[in-house]
Order: sequence, then structure tokens, then C-alpha cells
Amino acid sequence: MLRKLNIGGVFLRATSTDIVKTFYEPALAESVLYQRGTAYFSIEFLLNLMDSLVEFVYRGGSVQLVTSIELDEKTLKAFIDGYLLRDDDVIAALDSKIEEYVLKSRLKDDDEILRLDVIANMIAAKKLNIKVAIRQKGIYHEKIGVFTDEIGDFVAFFGSANETINAFYNNYETLTVGTSWGSAVSLVEEYRSHFSRIWSNNEDGLKVITFPEALEEKIVGLFKKSSSLEMAIRQLMEKRQNLRPEVVVQKRSLYDYQKNAIKQFVSNDYCHLFEMATGTGKTFTAVKAIEQMVLDKKYLNVVVLVPLVDLQHQWEKALKNDLEVSHRIYKFGGGCRDNPRMFRLSTNTASSAHSEFTTIAICVYDTYFSGAVSTLQGSKGDTLVIVDEAHNLTPGNIKILEKVSRYRLGLSATPKRYSKKETSILLSLFLPNEQEPYVYSLEDAIKNGFLSKYEYKPLCVELTDDEYLKYESESKRIAVLYNKYKNDPNAFNKKKKEEALLARSRIVKKAYNKIVLLDELVASDKYDFHNSVVFCGPGNLFQNGVDTGERIVDQVTRTIGRNEFKRYFPAKYTSGEADRPSRLEGFRQGLTDTLVAVKCFDEGLDVPALDKIYLMASDSSLRQTIQRRGRVLRISKDTGKTIAHIYDMVAGTRIGGVFYPLQCELPRVYEYSRLSINPEKSAKILSSYNPNEEGLGFDEIENND
Repeated sequence: MLRKLNIGGVFLRATSTDIVKTFYEPALAESVLYQRGTAYFSIEFLLNLMDSLVEFVYRGGSVQLVTSIELDEKTLKAFIDGYLLRDDDVIAALDSKIEEYVLKSRLKDDDEILRLDVIANMIAAKKLNIKVAIRQKGIYHEKIGVFTDEIGDFVAFFGSANETINAFYNNYETLTVGTSWGSAVSLVEEYRSHFSRIWSNNEDGLKVITFPEALEEKIVGLFKKSSSLEMAIRQLMEKRQNLRPEVVVQKRSLYDYQKNAIKQFVSNDYCHLFEMATGTGKTFTAVKAIEQMVLDKKYLNVVVLVPLVDLQHQWEKALKNDLEVSHRIYKFGGGCRDNPRMFRLSTNTASSAHSEFTTIAICVYDTYFSGAVSTLQGSKGDTLVIVDEAHNLTPGNIKILEKVSRYRLGLSATPKRYSKKETSILLSLFLPNEQEPYVYSLEDAIKNGFLSKYEYKPLCVELTDDEYLKYESESKRIAVLYNKYKNDPNAFNKKKKEEALLARSRIVKKAYNKIVLLDELVASDKYDFHNSVVFCGPGNLFQNGVDTGERIVDQVTRTIGRNEFKRYFPAKYTSGEADRPSRLEGFRQGLTDTLVAVKCFDEGLDVPALDKIYLMASDSSLRQTIQRRGRVLRISKDTGKTIAHIYDMVAGTRIGGVFYPLQCELPRVYEYSRLSINPEKSAKILSSYNPNEEGLGFDEIENND
């Protein structure tokens, strides 16, 4: 719908804004009626917008175009001399323009022939309706337009731009845009009414004639090649698919453990779960699994589901680089406006034409499960659904996916949910016959040299007196709840337990002395923040129990960047930053030294050169611990990284000069320490910890901080 576009009350300049990309195409994609009055119109402009126009028409949209006509000197002289302009003059001028275009283009370009076929079929199907406005003196010279969507909302614009290539791509032009739901409703209504009067030939000073039927027939005769508009669109799309390179130069080859994963996927009838350690190439293995399935099935549609927009970009890059079969990619969610109907049309075209190209939709979870799942269905041929970071699926998501396709592939380094029951439901989606997932563990990957070794260093942080009192209070509340459960399991209140655990977790995450320690680390010669990621706590920073009014992520970023002895260039990488992809790319290229994150860097992102992470805040979650460790262990041939470094701020209290870590911190310390090359560094902190003792493991709760 047009309301979801942020385009109301906007003044657009061609020098600073790509008007076509930021306004024209998005508005067209949301509309069912496009009305345009323009002094000059060129067929080239419509041809250049063919992708957007095809989606618009396929959705049932139609165009009403009123334009002027550039007349020859003899006709212009007739104007000056006061002679009446006859309809025949206009028809002759239009006929001349058509002949001129045919001679000029000579239609040598196959793609142009197919695009003109679409235009001609639009005219024949009354989807493109053209009228000509004429005056006795001068010409019709205004430039207005109206986009209307399915629910009747509309956007009107006016300015200097004609409907030509030069106007939108070369000239200095301006457009002013208003909406039917904005502050200038009366003005926008008047523009729409004004166009309606022109279209119905009821505007004083103008004569508007319908595009001559004879000329419509001439255009259709010259350019219409297909039997219908739908066939014209299909032939255009099929031609473009065939023009795509059949083979992409392979830059990577499969390791034996990745080949074994694909073999199991095939033998399980293309339904499996890859439980592979973070950094061992789950995405690449899945791309090659698509390739194998295409070889076996010939005609395949693929839907890739990702939890984050960042992973959508990463998947697109992986498919373009590594998928060695012809394919077309559509993206849904995260600001992408590809049309689900175009995805279906593409899949149906490939199937009906027996064309061996693969249509792929990369869809963000929220978009898919909130409605796109229904619009992406209805495609011909087999569909493979790949779920990245599959542990994020809810029971409701799983019920939906069970009905979509029997071909499924789940990817996760940690496929355990928050209870055994939820884990069982998740596994059954990808392992319906109770097979075992394909496992390639972190231990195996480090041992075999596919992930780098790492050093782990816990850094002691003392809670303030106020923080420790609050921590003790929440711990007592948790103990009371556990005792009630032991005495009467039916009286156990899971919600209250989780509330208490989260409240205690926030105290630890926001410990003020972590900022103090960070300042010391940045100033120290022993620590380096180049090529690093810092994970900090959510929300505002508190000092002595008082809200400072500043977000922790802002304080951390400023602390890293302000040191007078070292010059670091940090950047925030949180859900609040809309330009996260460009920030990540800047980090990859070395333009940014440090990324400061809360949660967004936890899953899936591939930055092999990263060699240090600083943990200022952590969930009591084995999954997050494994995911974050995997971020820094990827092998990097470019930098020659051999050792990664994990610095972990561990909260506790000091009694009689001795530091005592909080019990809730110890499971994480143990997990990081056990596979490190320097476990002795953690021995003192872990001296009283028994990982097998009941109640001393991770508190696996769903933490939405």
C-alpha cells in the first residue's frame, strides 16, 4: 500500500535523489492505477521501466496517459496564422513519430523487441490507454501524475519532469509530492480532479482526443508478437533467464565433511538438518545442496528464510558467487519490494517452458510468516525451503512450514530450543523419520584446522554495593521459586521465574564498572581494539542506581573513540541503525576499527578477518555463547589469522581482597575456557564450579533484551 512508503510532502531534486528509484518505482509497485499528464512522452522511458511496469500490470494495474505532440513547422505555422487544428494533423504527426521510431531503432535488440511486445499487448488489452491533448495556440505543457492503490489512497506529484529518459536520468528536474492522507489533502484532491477533467475532455482550453484506433492497430501490428499480455511477459522473462550465465566461476570447493552433509540430505529425500559449528560453512554447503537438488530434480523453486535483514544480503551474495546453475533471486522483507506474484510467474514460466533455471526467494522471517507465505505459494514444480538459524523457529512457524513443502533443510549451530518438547518439535520438521541431524562440532572444526584456535581471558568486574544488593534480592526470589517447585511441581510459575532471571541478568549486563574497565582497556598497551567487536548491554547506563539518560551502546562507542593516546574509529551495529549493511562492509574493508553491538552480531554474519571480541554483556545462554565464539573463529587467508582472542568481563564481588565471581557467570566461563588454548587462565575463577552439579548450568530463557 502507498501509505507504507515514506514519500508524503517531499520535494525531490534529481541532483541529490534518484527520483526513479526512490519515488517512481516504489510508488508504481504499490499502485493499481497510474495517471499521468505530460508535455512530452517517450516510449523509451516505459521500456526502461519494464521490470516495474510488468509487476504493476501483472497485479492488474493500468495506465492513463495524456500527452502532447511535437508538431512540424507547417502545422505550427497554422497555429500562428490562426487556422483551426484538425484531428487529422495530430494523427499524421503521431503516425510520423511511430515511423521515425521504427526506422531509428530497426529493432536489432531482442530484448527491446520483447519489451515492445509487452507494450503493444498492454495497448491491445487496454492496460495502457493514451490520449492526446491539443491547444489552438501553444501546447499542453503541464507535468502532473497520480498513483492510486487498491484501497483508494493516492499520491499526486507535479514538477518539471516529463515522461522521458532525459527528464528522469539526465536533466536537472524537481518533483513535489503530496498524499491523500497528508496535510495537503485539498491540493492533492484538486490535482486528481484536474486530471479526471482532462481525461474526460472537460477542461477549458484543451481538446483531448482518444489515441486513434488506426494508430493503435498500427502499433499492435508492428510490435505485438505474442497472443496475450501474459504470454508476452512470460517470453520476456524466459529470455532474460536464458541470458543469465549458465556457470559461475567456482571460487571454493567442498570439504569432505560438507560433501557428507549433502549426501545425507539427498539420501534423506531432501529433508535434513545441518547442525554445523558456526564458521564451518553452513551457507556454502546449503548452496551446494541446492545445486545437487537441481541436478536431480531439474525444475526447482527455493525459499530461503532468514531471521535478519543482514543475513538476507549475505545469502544473496553467497548465491551469486557460489550457485553454479542459472537462477533468479527475489527478496522479500527488510525494505525489499519484489512482488510475490512475479516470483510465482517466474517459477511457472520455468516449469511450463522446461527451462532449467532456479527461482529463489530470500525472505525475512517476519515478512514470510506474516503473509508472504500465502502469496509465495501456488508455484509449479518442487519447492525447497531452507531455514537459516532454524533454532529461531517458533512452534507456530513450524506448523506453517509443515504445510508448505516436504523438501526442507534447516541450518543451525545450536538447534536446541528452550525446552526438550520444543526441541523435539523443531527436529521433527527436518527429520520426520527421527533421523539424527548431520553434526560437525566446534571441537572437530578446530581440531581439523577449519576454525582457528583461540585464547580466552576472563576480566574481573566488581559490582557496586547497590548492584550487588539488587542481585542478591533477585537471587533469593529465584531460590524461593525453585523451592516451591521442589515441594509442589504443579505450583511452579514459569513466567515469574523468567521475570526474576531476566531482572537479575539486566543488573549484571549493566554493571557500571564495566564502563570503567573498558576505559582502562582502551588506554592500555596490552589490549587492541582494531578489528574487533564489542558486545555491550541494552538500554540506558545507571550510576549509583540513577539513570544517566545515556544508552550503554552510545557510552561504549564514545569511550572507544575518544582516547587521546590511541585513535580508534568505532561504529554502532544495532537494530536501530538502518545502514547496518554499509557499516558491516566498512568494517570488512578496514574503514571502521570496532563494531559495537548488543544482539545484531550474534547470528550468521561472516567476517573471517575479525580476530577479537570483547564481551561486556552476555545472556545466560549456551546458544549465544556458541554463536559469539563462532563469529571470531573463522579462518582468514587474507590476514593470515592463526589465533583469535575472546575477552570476557565476568561480574562478581570482592570480599577481603578476594574476587568471587557470580555463580550465574560461571557456565559461560567454563564453556569458553574448555576449548581454549589457555584454560589455566580461568582455573582460579572456576575453582569452585562443577559443571555437572544440578542448577549450575545455563539458564535457557528466551531473552529479548
